[in-house]
Amino acid sequence: MIPALKMEHVRARVGAFDPPVRRAILECLDELARPMTVREVERALKACGYLSIDAKRLATALKGVSIVAVMPKDADAEPPRN
Repeated sequence: MIPALKMEHVRARVGAFDPPVRRAILECLDELARPMTVREVERALKACGYLSIDAKRLATALKGVSIVAVMPKDADAEPPRN
């Protein structure tokens, strides 16, 4: 796993690129950091193995939470099934 960078190091690294490259990097970061929609969370939960009805209920319950990623805790682990 890559260790976390301090913000000043990130600014320095991104700032070192030419303006078009810097703009592209910032657009990618912006897309990666934006909160997911309820539908995106639901699809991600389904992809992690949750049943459709459970994914929908969980996504709706998490509506007010800013979620930027959903991934299984362990790729080999089975998600809970009701």
